[in-house]
Amino acid sequence: SFRNSVVVLERHNNVGRVCSHARNNSQTLHRGDIETNYSIHKARRANAQAELLCRFTTTVLEEPERDSCIFRMSKLCLGVGEEEQELLRQRYESFHEEFPSMRFTEEKEEIFRLEPAVVLEDLDGSSFRSEPLAAIAIEDEYAAVNYGELTYSFVRHSRRHASETGKRVEFITSTKVESLAPSDDGDVMLRCSMNDVEVRARFCVVSAGGYSLLLAHSLGLAKHLSLLPIAGSFFFAGSSGAYRRLLNGKVYAVQDPALPFAAPHADPDVAKLGHPTRFGPTAAFHPMMERYLFESLPDALRTMQLTDPATIAALADILAERPHLIGYALAQMTYEAPLFGEHQYAINEAGRLVPAIARERVRLSPAWGFGGVRPQLLDTRKKTLLMGAGKIIEPEVPNMIFNITPSPGATVCLASALSD
Repeated sequence: SFRNSVVVLERHNNVGRVCSHARNNSQTLHRGDIETNYSIHKARRANAQAELLCRFTTTVLEEPERDSCIFRMSKLCLGVGEEEQELLRQRYESFHEEFPSMRFTEEKEEIFRLEPAVVLEDLDGSSFRSEPLAAIAIEDEYAAVNYGELTYSFVRHSRRHASETGKRVEFITSTKVESLAPSDDGDVMLRCSMNDVEVRARFCVVSAGGYSLLLAHSLGLAKHLSLLPIAGSFFFAGSSGAYRRLLNGKVYAVQDPALPFAAPHADPDVAKLGHPTRFGPTAAFHPMMERYLFESLPDALRTMQLTDPATIAALADILAERPHLIGYALAQMTYEAPLFGEHQYAINEAGRLVPAIARERVRLSPAWGFGGVRPQLLDTRKKTLLMGAGKIIEPEVPNMIFNITPSPGATVCLASALSD
């Protein structure tokens, strides 16, 4: 019996195996300081949410556990050319009061001190790239998270806290929820296909990415929302088996305001020995709920609602209003092509950050087995892409919450849990 318990149902054989796994995301603690698509209002909120997670790891976790979850490093946003120089200068003036550790420089020697690879034309030489440069930098703060390891810490500490306070927390893995529905007395009934589990709950939170929308649709909720699964692929610097660490910390490009997805960035992979540099993610349409799980294709197609004329009309309106998205989508698809893809990504994206890659002095290798799926939401009523958090709360079922897309990512996990 699960009476008076908190029960977590997980379809995989362990927690943190999909979106939270270190292979499937950029391992970033988002504060909104170096991401130029964040307004000051959004950055202030993201910073507070990130600080909540940071406090958990630094005050609750013992040192060995903490050091497997969260990592200190520098982070930098690089502006190339006079236009991006001016944009970063204005951003610094608006943001540095909120982020006092933020520094701004247009001096190539200072940027070289922080990240030599973004300034040098060739890693083996001493010549600086010719374009005007600017950078917003934050040195040595908690900036990277292994969210898979953090998930295991949440499990351990929730169990420990429950035993100390006389409460019950149950984790049931390898158990897929097939259906859920409100009962006559107002409880939520969950029926599971594996382990033959049936759960009656007073309150239910569904945090399962695109599957959350699938389950909401099964109750007739949020039918005006359709799913656009967007896959993110990554590339490592160096050859397979000999990946290289080119950068000391996280490096972001300036965001193109006309595009809905994040600018190219490069990150030390904290889950791999030596922290080799990983570039990405890309943003290509991918009709699956989970990146390498082909059996998730039917669920994705159902949730995309492509047979609904409203979905097609909304997509047509968006593309007519923003035709540059067609070129962007096609470019992202080319990055998935073997051999040709990494060459194009090196020239168009990674080379903006590290010139030696554009000059083919350093090769890129596809990160096979890496990358997840972002459940991008399409609002067919407003005919727009929803770029913020995707959360469904309906008055018909006040004791159910469906979390689809966290924004910005897993950084908000504790803040979202408190809100729920």
